[in-house]
Amino acid sequence: SIITGLFQDYKGEYSSWEKKEIMQRAKSIHTPYYFDFHKQWINLFKSLTIIGLFLAVVAILIGANLYSYEMEMDMDYLLGSCNTKQLKRIAQNKLFSMYVMLSILFFGSITFISIVDFIVFGIRGYNSPIQIAYFTSIYHLNFGEVFIIFIFLEWIGILAISSISAIINSFYLKTIQ
Repeated sequence: SIITGLFQDYKGEYSSWEKKEIMQRAKSIHTPYYFDFHKQWINLFKSLTIIGLFLAVVAILIGANLYSYEMEMDMDYLLGSCNTKQLKRIAQNKLFSMYVMLSILFFGSITFISIVDFIVFGIRGYNSPIQIAYFTSIYHLNFGEVFIIFIFLEWIGILAISSISAIINSFYLKTIQ
């Protein structure tokens, strides 16, 4: 079967207990796996993780400098003459522009890396279940679905990191240099 063939490819990576458990679970599956080349998806997920970490650092740096600039340039005296409604609108516009800039950076880099990966390796295996590569996964998702969920969660995470950084900056009003 396909699973025993995989055991031959990955000699020494699975203990006898793991092999027995995998075979037992495989026998209980009523619908067959859609099995296709999927290694490019694993490499793509690793690349997306590295991009996400890099953009998280960028988000921290952007959020950490969002509100402190006015204080350092003595613009806070000018802003002090504005009413509360105008100050809230200014703060919301700064947050919105930070979110737009980070979203453009995120989706631009994700699109670039994905296109390069798909041109080189193709999109084969997008319909293969994730359990082919990660047999301990309890989710019945395929690689295409995981790709979409991965992008969405990473984007939300980067926006959350930048928001937390901006909130901390609004209290301390110090620029990171």
